[in-house]
Amino acid sequence: MKKSLLTGVMLLLGLAGLAQEKMPFTYPYPVQKAKLPSGPEVAYVEVGQGPITLVFIHGLGSYLAAWQPNLDSLQKDFRCLALDLPGYGQSSKQNYPYSMAFFAQAVRELMEAKSISKAVLVGHSMGGQIALTLALQAPEKVEKIILLAPAGLETFTEAQAQLMQNFTSPEQIEGSSDAKIQENLEKNFFEMPDAAQFMIKDRQAQRYAADFKAYTRAVSASVKAMLEGPVFDKLSQIQAPTLLIFGQEDALIPNKFFNPQLSTEKVGRVGQEKIPNARLEMIPQAGHFVNFEKATAVNALIRGFLR
Repeated sequence: MKKSLLTGVMLLLGLAGLAQEKMPFTYPYPVQKAKLPSGPEVAYVEVGQGPITLVFIHGLGSYLAAWQPNLDSLQKDFRCLALDLPGYGQSSKQNYPYSMAFFAQAVRELMEAKSISKAVLVGHSMGGQIALTLALQAPEKVEKIILLAPAGLETFTEAQAQLMQNFTSPEQIEGSSDAKIQENLEKNFFEMPDAAQFMIKDRQAQRYAADFKAYTRAVSASVKAMLEGPVFDKLSQIQAPTLLIFGQEDALIPNKFFNPQLSTEKVGRVGQEKIPNARLEMIPQAGHFVNFEKATAVNALIRGFLR
């Protein structure tokens, strides 16, 4: 049992390894920083112009460069803002009170700092659960929601949640070998594209970064935050039109250990049924990182949804 659970958790943590503040890493666009009223300093990029603003929220352990193939295209029609959440990328890493509400507040404060009164939230994985949290906190700030393989649409018992937390301690995150890092990241894709290989290299090199321990604490706390900040029972309160996008071959959603009876499409249909104005799109031959693996298809769906 423990081996199977650890394997599933480490697949999720394969996402938790992109380049950090002390890493010799180049962002796809010039990075700006903003000091937020709640304390963190967040890194972000801003590209494109247009009457509609898209705010991109990355997933567990990721950072804003994971949106590059989407930003490259969508900036032609929209104002695009992508941030590193506190604890990730070039954003500050302190002993923050990590929670879904904390992350949602950081997104909202950055929007206010950039004079964005209302935006389309685009969230991947954990970023999807953060987007839903923000939409519940401040619906007046949210025009529409685009959720790519979002967390938050599955439920877990207290015992299951505790097991997941046990296997996502900072020490567990620190302990992955180079071979295991590569294996885990590759399983986030149906077929990992060459353009995504930087994720493996960054994760492997990241262990030597000066802020690596602070990062592992942030990732561990983020797992706990997702489990302790559920949105499932509040999905019917979401007011904004919502687009759900999943890869048909997602290996992370559903959790195969705890919910073997579910399929990715069934999870997506739960979201479609519970969110009042939601539409579901399943993309074939795509894994959990659907926005990167099938960027052309995803970008087309986003454009159509925002017309």
